[in-house]
Amino acid sequence: MATLFTRRFNKYNIPRVINNTKVHKIYRETNKRHEDDLFKIYNKELVAFPYEEEKYNELLNIKVNKEKRNIADFYFNPNIYINVHNNKIKNLEFSDFDLENVDKYFLFEKEYLDTYFPEGLAGEIPKDILMHNTDNDNFDIFLNKTSKENSKAKSRPNDASNSSIPQNHNFEHLKGVGILYRKLTHEIINELKVCEKKYKITNQRESYNLDKYFLGNKNVDAYYDNTKNAINTCVDNDEEKSNIYKSRAILIDGKRGTGKSCILNSVVLWAKLRSWIVIFVPDIKKYKFDINTIVRSNTNLYIQPELSKEFLENILKVNEQYLKEIKINKEILYNTCLDGTHLLYNKKIYDDIIKKTIEEEVANDTNYPKLSDIEQNMYRQKLYKFYQDNIKIPNILDKFSIPQNLVELINIGINNSAYSNLCVYILFEHLKKQTQFPILIAVDQFNYNLSVSEYLSINFENTKYNGYIPTYYFTIPKLLLQWNTSKYKRCVKIVSTCWDRENRRNFRPDLLGINKKEIKTLRNFTLIEFKNYVSHLFNQNVIYNFDIDKLEYFYMLTGGNGFQARKLLTTLY
Repeated sequence: MATLFTRRFNKYNIPRVINNTKVHKIYRETNKRHEDDLFKIYNKELVAFPYEEEKYNELLNIKVNKEKRNIADFYFNPNIYINVHNNKIKNLEFSDFDLENVDKYFLFEKEYLDTYFPEGLAGEIPKDILMHNTDNDNFDIFLNKTSKENSKAKSRPNDASNSSIPQNHNFEHLKGVGILYRKLTHEIINELKVCEKKYKITNQRESYNLDKYFLGNKNVDAYYDNTKNAINTCVDNDEEKSNIYKSRAILIDGKRGTGKSCILNSVVLWAKLRSWIVIFVPDIKKYKFDINTIVRSNTNLYIQPELSKEFLENILKVNEQYLKEIKINKEILYNTCLDGTHLLYNKKIYDDIIKKTIEEEVANDTNYPKLSDIEQNMYRQKLYKFYQDNIKIPNILDKFSIPQNLVELINIGINNSAYSNLCVYILFEHLKKQTQFPILIAVDQFNYNLSVSEYLSINFENTKYNGYIPTYYFTIPKLLLQWNTSKYKRCVKIVSTCWDRENRRNFRPDLLGINKKEIKTLRNFTLIEFKNYVSHLFNQNVIYNFDIDKLEYFYMLTGGNGFQARKLLTTLY
């Protein structure tokens, strides 16, 4: 039988499309991607970003009547500032540090900022002072928009969305530097208020050492006699021991851009208004990076005379009226050396030299072997005391008379840079013992004390420091690095970290003796804080033409981080 073969033919003369051609491949991929996007949108797996929101609404055939936000609530709104009333900046009051004002800004004019912060501001806020200008570009744009909205509101009197736009503005004069008042700031200030009210002197019982022995030297509070020497009359003698004031320290930690330095500025501002003695160091890394004259002492510490002099000047600007009332203790003047160490500690360096001298003198003395053992020991002790008393170590009393108060002492250090470091340590020794004023020691960039500096020394050759001097070998950073505040009778120490150059993962606060209860970790901005932050940047002409409808998008993009938000917004707007 013959086999019949039928030939297929295209009756419509349409050319065949092979499945592996480039055209068909692109068509299949685009169609598949389109279906996947629809599937993800319906399952709420794909977020519609503001830039593509109209595209997805059109794709899903969704009609959205989205109301536009009132620009008067966002731009140039005086309600985001705490100390602005009737379009004027007013003086700060204690009532301004209230829970109702959390998430708002303190506004300071650049010309009058020196009255509040003569030492400078912590963090990256000083950049606002450099970038600050008197241009009214954003304000002019804002007035044009509000005039258009007001004209629309007149044509639509029943529309409530435009009814809140103000008619008159006088906000172009409210230019300055802003400090955000956050919830953690309010919590720390409440702790300082308790410390301020609950203070009273406590006397140790006579059995304190015996109790400590039986407790096994554990970290357990010994018993106190709380019935004497009450300073504040508002504190009753019957209060429990938990209400007794104790000097304490707080470490503020967090990622870069969370606002640690801003909190430090706010707490310092409150303490100054409450008449505390404030020692504020906003830029401690200058002791590490700024190249100045250094002097090595006998105890292997390094003195920075010019920076010590500058440190004294900043303390005097803020606390002069309080330091005048603190009298000088002559014993402290006598026992403090140029590098800040105690006199007896300095004299221990010469122990080996004294012992060699005594051995030579005993060997040359013919009468020494004839003495008894007791007489020989007495003879050696007399020689040791004679040589030790004749060791001459420079002291402030060698050149100057005894000052009457701490202000005169600071002036000696300012006018004589060779004695400036000595005056700093004498000042701190007096502050440890005084109980007349509460003390706040605030230090920013605390972690910079823990690494090597830019200075070189032959003493650190062939060590793990590769010849660089560790920052804690300098006298001022060494003084500020001390975490234990138990030596102070009435003091609170607050420090914050800075991670613009160092890695936060390598930070081990437990090695410094810092308890977990003393660490407060700061998170990124909340949405309200972020909104006020962006509004303040726009008001001060740091950013331009920002669309307020994209606020949530940029909050999600930056995670509410202030550093990332400023970097992104200044780049795009």
